[in-house]
Amino acid sequence: VKDSVLLTEGGELNWTMNHAAVYGGVKAARVQDLVALEIIQSNNWERPIYFAVTTQTNSLLGLDDYLLMEGMARRVVPVKKPAGMEYVNEPILREQVLGHDKEQSADYQPGMKFRGLNNPDIFFDENHERLGHNYRNAFIRLAIYYLNMGRIDKTIAVLDEMEAAIPRDIIPLDYRLLFDVGNLYHRADAMDKYRDIAKDIEAQALQRIEADPSDVQSYHNPYRILLETYENLGRYEDAIGVLDMLRDYYPNDPTIQQLEDNYRRLIRQQNGDTTQPAAEETSAPTRPPALEREPAPTTPAPTPEPAPTPEPEPAQTDDTSAG
Repeated sequence: VKDSVLLTEGGELNWTMNHAAVYGGVKAARVQDLVALEIIQSNNWERPIYFAVTTQTNSLLGLDDYLLMEGMARRVVPVKKPAGMEYVNEPILREQVLGHDKEQSADYQPGMKFRGLNNPDIFFDENHERLGHNYRNAFIRLAIYYLNMGRIDKTIAVLDEMEAAIPRDIIPLDYRLLFDVGNLYHRADAMDKYRDIAKDIEAQALQRIEADPSDVQSYHNPYRILLETYENLGRYEDAIGVLDMLRDYYPNDPTIQQLEDNYRRLIRQQNGDTTQPAAEETSAPTRPPALEREPAPTTPAPTPEPAPTPEPEPAQTDDTSAG
């Protein structure tokens, strides 16, 4: 087959289509899933096929590794996503999110305008805020791509442009997503920008703990976010304070004490004390699963939703191919 964008000869789609519904204990494919599958199988790559970025995961037919992001939509392509890489069409995505300063035209021009999203005089309800998260997702995906490619200056420029187009003081950014954005700045060594974002992350995470101190198991739980933020800032005394709060939920977990010992060692180093007690642990301490540091970014965190619906279990099906 041949894709008009990638100009790839001999590509194929080879994937497992999972069930998206369960009726009376029976795993099933929905009508809309079969329709989408038929479109892909019969299209013969004569016309591009896209899924909107807002499409739920269980409606992607299991094609996640074959969806190339090109803005607010992901294109089905016959080339599998490279392992560990952000799968974006960089020239098109860059034009879509960074080309919004063009003059108005009656002819098609790529580039989303993002008009009014930085206007403090406009009222934005929750629906607008969720839409803002979807726009931010495009910026973040491009920034992660540049970071993975070692193009640090472009990573910082894209994140700066996102904040200019969709300021978080006008359209709020949930602390979990803000944490991911902050980590991109941190990994790009833009520490002044990271410190500015870290203030908001800390304030929101502390508010979350006050509202629900039992939130210790979710991946983006506020305790883990605070610990990693304090570590990045070298605020180890504050990190020990978070561990003190966690002892209420992990009273017999020895790794909590290991983490505290490690922080106290780092505090002594900050104060110029390089001596090492004979029995002190020097390697990186083991962490409870709820406190594991975030791995290097490949995709941004999903837009937070209240009480998310669990993803369906993978179906035991044969491979489905379309070439």
